[in-house]
Amino acid sequence: MAGTGLWGVGFCVAAVLWLGPAVSGSAGEVSEPVVHGRPAADSAAPGDATRTLKRDLAAAHSRLAEVEASLAQETKGREKAVQDLVSAWKQLKATRDEAEKLQRQVAETSRLAGRAREFEKRLADNAKELDERKRQLETARESQTRLQRQVDDLQKRTAAIPALEGRVDQAQADVAR
Repeated sequence: MAGTGLWGVGFCVAAVLWLGPAVSGSAGEVSEPVVHGRPAADSAAPGDATRTLKRDLAAAHSRLAEVEASLAQETKGREKAVQDLVSAWKQLKATRDEAEKLQRQVAETSRLAGRAREFEKRLADNAKELDERKRQLETARESQTRLQRQVDDLQKRTAAIPALEGRVDQAQADVAR
């Protein structure tokens, strides 16, 4: 399609070059009348004018080809720039998405770290409480052992009381006699 439009431009350039010598002056001026008949001796031969026009047309075609090549190159450059821009935009979007994901992970990690610290504190408190309860248990065992000795001692004494009562009764009977 681009070649079709440029071909039209080339055709217009050729037409201007072809008609250019016939139309001289500005738009408001009247051109010189065209003389039919034999050319004057000083005018160029018709073959020379045709050759000049063909040369000018060839130069216009050459320039047109250069412009078309330049346009094609610029179009390729523009398309590559657009592709690069789209690629950079996609990469930026992916980077932003990844950054948001990492921010969510950091927030979750921070929350979990806070819970871990809370659990560590509870564990330390539970360890202190366990140590305190072990100490209390040891104290209770010592008290139980001491009380058990006292109970054993009292049981021995109570077991000895009937024998002592028998002796006391005998001693009172001996005293009463």
